[in-house]
Amino acid sequence: MAEMVGVTKQAWSQYEAGNRRPDLTPMLAFSDRFNISLDWIYKGNPAQLPYTLTNQIAEKLAAMPD
Repeated sequence: MAEMVGVTKQAWSQYEAGNRRPDLTPMLAFSDRFNISLDWIYKGNPAQLPYTLTNQIAEKLAAMPD
């Protein structure tokens, strides 16, 4: 994933862990490549996500233990 948007694996890992906010330039590439809104990437707002992705996220969240 990191290589696809032009960041190091370490940077991507920090993004995923919430230790670092992603820079705009690679996230624009990520957004375009996967048709995901910047609102979702930066704010976690699912309103602009594709319907199928929203359902997949909901299913995974529902399956997580409390």
